[in-house]
Amino acid sequence: MGKPMLSYINFGITALPLSIFLSFTSGPTGEELGWRGFMREEFNKKYDFLKSSVCQGLVWCFWHTLLWVVDSEFTDWRAVPYVISNIVVITCMTVLMNIFLERHNNLIYSVLLHFGFNIIYVFLEADIGFFIILTILYLLITPFAVLARNRLAKIHKKRKI
Repeated sequence: MGKPMLSYINFGITALPLSIFLSFTSGPTGEELGWRGFMREEFNKKYDFLKSSVCQGLVWCFWHTLLWVVDSEFTDWRAVPYVISNIVVITCMTVLMNIFLERHNNLIYSVLLHFGFNIIYVFLEADIGFFIILTILYLLITPFAVLARNRLAKIHKKRKI
């Protein structure tokens, strides 16, 4: 958009400590207890890693559908790429979080990843192009992470045999 990078970050009148507190407690702690603490275990009993992660991600996505309407400035044609971006990014984040959880079995990683993602949006002022780029990045990173996870699992399995 021809603006300096720092111009997209707006600290405005938002109090940083309050924003951090609310970003940490309003979504990450409660949601992660449900999504990764409970739902992940149930889905993992029924499905393989990838299918379980995608199903969890889709549930998590549609948990946020009200926010797409209420908390978004994209009410015109930009709503379509915005919703697609949310579905892709949240589902990919779920896959990435589950990779960490599979290795470490500690919800703190999911809570911190969720918090880090949320806190950015407190201060970020971006147009739809940002969400399109974010979607592309997650679509590039996530398959590589899954391939690395699968390769490490095979190596670990061979060592146990």
